[in-house]
Amino acid sequence: MKTLKIVVAGLLLVAGQAFGQAAVDAEQKAAVKELLDAMNFKQMMSQMGGAMMQQMPQMMDQMVDGMSSGAKLSPEQVAEAKKLAKDAGVDASRKMLDIYNDPQFISGVEDIMSRAYARHFTTAEIKATVAFYNSPAGRKALTVMPRMMQETMPEMMALISPRMNAIMESVAKDVVAKAEKSGKPAGAAK
Repeated sequence: MKTLKIVVAGLLLVAGQAFGQAAVDAEQKAAVKELLDAMNFKQMMSQMGGAMMQQMPQMMDQMVDGMSSGAKLSPEQVAEAKKLAKDAGVDASRKMLDIYNDPQFISGVEDIMSRAYARHFTTAEIKATVAFYNSPAGRKALTVMPRMMQETMPEMMALISPRMNAIMESVAKDVVAKAEKSGKPAGAAK
């Protein structure tokens, strides 16, 4: 009976590894490290942190607007809340940038990426990708792709927003209609 329990535990462990986290051998891990280096991964992480810093003031304004819409604040109080949020956002932005530049964080992300690449790519495929990113076309792709995404994002959002809004409006109408049919008067206890 004890042997059976050990066998079952071993099978569960193996199955968990197979479906959860792929085992990464040393050669794969080295290849992924080389790939991340070729992709300027650390610089990309730092740029992501910088981009978040740039978006923080707008996010803080939106947060204050959302929170103050239900509260009865004067325009002066809203302006003061936005100023305080902006100051807090600058501090939060610095802390976020510190996270993206933290060697332990970078190491953790590299480990996650190693497992992901191991699940989806062979070592030979990873090495081929490294060769591409080290080629002139690959280096250009790494340089141009982020700008292309930044340039095209507003157009893509403009393309999808009306469709998303239509879906949300339809869902909202359905919910309201179902609530009205429930027969409960407005403000009734749940």
